[in-house]
Amino acid sequence: MRSEALRGKGRIETLFSSSLAAFVGWVAEDIWEGLTEAVWLLGSNVLANLLLFRCYFFVCLKSFRTLPPELVDEGKLNARLLEQKEFELNVPKSFVQSVDSALDNVEADIGTLRRQNKRGEGREENKVVGQRPEKQNFKGKMFAFFTIRLLSIAASVWGSLWQSFFISMLQFVFLPYSLFAAVIYGLETGAVLFAAYAVVFPLLTVGTDVILKLCIPGWTSELVSIPLSWYLILGFLLLDQFQCFVSLFWTFKAGGKPRRVSVRRTLESVGYGFLNCKTYFLVLLPLLCGRVRVNLLVWCLDAVLGISWSAYTRLMGFWNIIYYPEHRMGHLRYVYPDAHKFHHILHDATPFDAHAFGSGAPEEWLLLWVEVAVALCLSVPPPCLSWGLMKISWQNKAGQHTRAEGGGAIMNCVNFHCDHHRLHNRNFGISMPLEMVMGTSSLSGSDSAHAVWGRIPGFRLVRDEVQREKEKETGQEGGQHERETVIRLRFIPVEGEERGKGFLTG
Repeated sequence: MRSEALRGKGRIETLFSSSLAAFVGWVAEDIWEGLTEAVWLLGSNVLANLLLFRCYFFVCLKSFRTLPPELVDEGKLNARLLEQKEFELNVPKSFVQSVDSALDNVEADIGTLRRQNKRGEGREENKVVGQRPEKQNFKGKMFAFFTIRLLSIAASVWGSLWQSFFISMLQFVFLPYSLFAAVIYGLETGAVLFAAYAVVFPLLTVGTDVILKLCIPGWTSELVSIPLSWYLILGFLLLDQFQCFVSLFWTFKAGGKPRRVSVRRTLESVGYGFLNCKTYFLVLLPLLCGRVRVNLLVWCLDAVLGISWSAYTRLMGFWNIIYYPEHRMGHLRYVYPDAHKFHHILHDATPFDAHAFGSGAPEEWLLLWVEVAVALCLSVPPPCLSWGLMKISWQNKAGQHTRAEGGGAIMNCVNFHCDHHRLHNRNFGISMPLEMVMGTSSLSGSDSAHAVWGRIPGFRLVRDEVQREKEKETGQEGGQHERETVIRLRFIPVEGEERGKGFLTG
């Protein structure tokens, strides 16, 4: 009996040990698979972002620099327009085809990486032409991002800069492709707008302080400065909302009459627009409370003299060729739902949908922290509180994101950016000439090759394709000629009643 009991106990122990070993092996295998999958996912996301960066810097920007000077520098284009004479710009069709091909290739490469991911192995994604990734997946991304944004706001209100910074970085875990969008958007906007402010405002502050100390004994800048406080933050947000409200009834474009927007659509924009656009300031400004002061004298001098504004307008002449490829890449299939789609959730556009610029909240990560760095390192207000940036923000609300009433070719240019919100895959830049060259303009039908564009007196744009002789260099004298297709964009001064219709191209 005793030996049978021992044998039974031995069998139980053997069974238990084998079961435990099998369980541990199963758990270890599952953990290993999970770790390898996580490493592969991380690696594929990093590689995808590197592919996007390479396409932007080494393909798009490098190619766009070869465009005619009038398409690279808006100042040179305006100089040609002021001559009020007909002229034309020529771009090889191969240039447009090379850019289109590069964007198609990077999108295909990212799709291949996603399919090779172990999580998606053997499972083909639901890919329908013209559709974006599944809505339920995007809702999850929205929930994750705005949860992170609210936690960042809480940390900012608490006054913890580093906690807010590291919390905000969690967006790249849930929205991996927003890394590319946030870095490029932050670099291009910072270079065009914040760089001028970072130079002008500190120099103006030091200069006025030195002069006034020499002229007025006992002078201190604190006499004309106020601390950044919650009262100032509240006033700034109320002013911003008031600007949006005014823009519902007035615009400086084409007659000054916006298209009517339904109450329901307006309320949707007020609610979602606050989440997407205004929570940026609720992360930024509370962090700076008690840390920076606003010098009212310097602020007014900069506004009256227009020093920062002059620098902005000069640098913005080059913005189109760096903004167009970034914006167009933001609409690529896999990049779009991680960043820029946050700006396109609601159909068409209203002033409440606009930040200082047209961007989704995940795209503003680097921009936000650049503002924090500028304010803290230079002891100046954040750029968003400067007169120049506030003016640009106002123009964006009353201009680019307000649809004016009317129709026809001239209205297609007046409502340039609003049409982008209506069509999504057209009008990626900030002016019609480049769009017509690239074949991404919103014009269709009889207007596909014509648009009335420009400041007074206005020009009619005519796009066509022509064959021309191209001289091919060879080792022989004289070379060999071959034909190439060229996109020709003609600028023809308008006559009659259309003459004198000037407007902002937005």
